[in-house]
Amino acid sequence: MTDMLVRYAVYWAPRPNSPLARFGNGWLGRDPDPAGGEPAFPLGAPPDAWRELVAEPSTYGFHATLKAPFRLAPNRSAADLAAAVAQLAAPLRPIDAVVLHLAELGRFLALVPTSRRREIDLLAGYCVEALDEFRAPPDDAELARRRAAGLTPRQERLLARWGYPFVFPEFRFHMTLTTAMEQPARDRLRDALDKPATEACRVPEDIADLCLFVQRGAGAGFTLAHRFPMKG
Repeated sequence: MTDMLVRYAVYWAPRPNSPLARFGNGWLGRDPDPAGGEPAFPLGAPPDAWRELVAEPSTYGFHATLKAPFRLAPNRSAADLAAAVAQLAAPLRPIDAVVLHLAELGRFLALVPTSRRREIDLLAGYCVEALDEFRAPPDDAELARRRAAGLTPRQERLLARWGYPFVFPEFRFHMTLTTAMEQPARDRLRDALDKPATEACRVPEDIADLCLFVQRGAGAGFTLAHRFPMKG
């Protein structure tokens, strides 16, 4: 029987010990790879209220979402899902030289590409559609949480069909660094993070893996279960 408290997600996460991984894991205060060590904080000392600023993104781990967290459909197993993600990744061609930078995305800070890349959008859409058979429908609590911030009519339709409102035309590749903040707090934190983020993003990244993450209970941190290289 599927454990209904366990959730899975397909992310992109930078390779271990890369400058980007060290920055993101250090800022969020944990490495989602169980084999990873204690990450080093990228600033001299945590700013005020740092733990509250990163509590939510830290739970998910440093990543960019390709297929948002979901519970397994009753007739599917974790092994089935892992095999499907491996099969999905194998023929795909890596997306080379993605240049990231620190930016505001709504009311939070994130790393985003300096220009929109159509191939990234296509990759995310492919993951959403190809793996949808493994997704159990969201329950009432999850739907309420998704709707809490307010959705457009199109986002509401996407939520009803795909279990997540920010897919296909609403998708934006990003690596979340903070919770939502008011403008003055965003400005102060952006100034503090600008230098270490710029250093971490100095070398362009290749999106060359699909990463299967798992959350093994409500409130637990997502961890990296498998990294599947794109070999096409």
